[in-house]
Order: sequence, then C-alpha cells, then structure tokens
Amino acid sequence: MLLSGFLYSQLAAFFLAVFLIKYRVEYLLALPLFAALFTTYLRIALKPSSSAMAPEGLFRERGLIVLVVGLALALVVLSGLDLPMLEVFSSPFYIEVFRE
Repeated sequence: MLLSGFLYSQLAAFFLAVFLIKYRVEYLLALPLFAALFTTYLRIALKPSSSAMAPEGLFRERGLIVLVVGLALALVVLSGLDLPMLEVFSSPFYIEVFRE
C-alpha cells in the first residue's frame, strides 16, 4: 500500500510539473513547495492515529496549514511575475543540422 501511494505521488508530481510548465513557466518555482506539501502530508499520514484518517482534523496540523498558505501566496505572486530567463523551459528548440 505504501509503495502504491509512493508511485501515485511520483506520477502526480510529474504531471503537476508538466501542467505548471504548460500553463505558466514561473509556477515551476513553486514546485519545491508542492514537494514539501506532499512530504508533510505523508509524514502526517504515517503517524499512528493521525489526523489524515479523519480529514476534518487536518486544519489542526500547523505545518500543513503553513505550507498550504505559503503555496497559495507563492502561486499568487508568481502569477504576476514575468521571468524571461525561465522561458528556456517552455520554448521549443531545434537541433541545427550543418550541411556542407
């Protein structure tokens, strides 16, 4: 069960990264916060009698709430920023073939 959960989290992270690049490349800077959120939730879920078993109690997990608020703020800030140096991650580039 733990391995399947790990696989699903890895797939979610991959597809999240693809979505972030396609939608707005600046959102890639928030990817570490998404990873921290996944890790924090897994830490909470692995505790005996954790609040992950009763999701209505998750708001009592201070670290999780701080990460969610920080992630939301980061996404709002990144929505207004234009960082041209990150365009290399979303622009197509071609291999130039030299012909003689």
